[in-house]
Amino acid sequence: MFNLKCRLAPHIPKLGGLSHKVANKLCRYPFFYSIKFWQEHKSEYSFTADGKAVLKEFNIPCSLEAVNPYLATYHLARNKYQFHAKNGIVYMKISNLTFQIDFPYCIPELLETYRDNSYGQYNLKNKTVVDVGAFIADSSIYFATKGAKKVLAYEPSQMYKIAENNVKLNNLEHIVTLRNQAVAEKAGSIKLDYMPYNPGGSSTTFSHKKATQYDVEAVPLLTVRDEVDHIDLLKLDCEGAEYQIIPEAQRSGTLKHVDQIIME
Repeated sequence: MFNLKCRLAPHIPKLGGLSHKVANKLCRYPFFYSIKFWQEHKSEYSFTADGKAVLKEFNIPCSLEAVNPYLATYHLARNKYQFHAKNGIVYMKISNLTFQIDFPYCIPELLETYRDNSYGQYNLKNKTVVDVGAFIADSSIYFATKGAKKVLAYEPSQMYKIAENNVKLNNLEHIVTLRNQAVAEKAGSIKLDYMPYNPGGSSTTFSHKKATQYDVEAVPLLTVRDEVDHIDLLKLDCEGAEYQIIPEAQRSGTLKHVDQIIME
């Protein structure tokens, strides 16, 4: 249904004849929101024969499935934050940090971490943090800039390369160590369902119809603990794998070496 409504984009009906109040209410629903979005921004895009929208500003084709919320989030965020493209790669600057993003994705996560200060309640000074589900290293870099002495970050998906580049872009290699691995119940090879239209939702435990599946290396939290004496803060954002990781850590005794846990 979402594909169908987005393909209306090149032939946008008008929302005329409605009061401003009624039009605003209608735009809370995805179908009418898409109409409103394209009415406002159609001139900034060209459309390909295979149904993609090309943002002229960056000359990057985007699936129309990204309209809600990813492209819409970009159009809001660019009013306050700087974006630029180089060699077909888009970068976002936020809180004096520069991030490579998989445009139009990654922007909501960066806004949540830096604009909304979602980890602001934690004292990170001289702490050791393990970041499971590091994505593009947005949270790992946040922890490092807030005083963590060591951040050990795990990201099994192809976002790892972007995460690695972001750590280098912000000169934090001396604090953030990245592993291209999943953290799971046990060591070995497991299947990852990678979501191209929602990379932050990629999972080793949930299957998705539109996912690309491939094998990734996995390690248990016990192995992670071999690299650090104590975990002051454990962040788990791994789309359901938490429910396997925590019981295994309890059985192995690893959990007693963890002070605080964030589950997302």
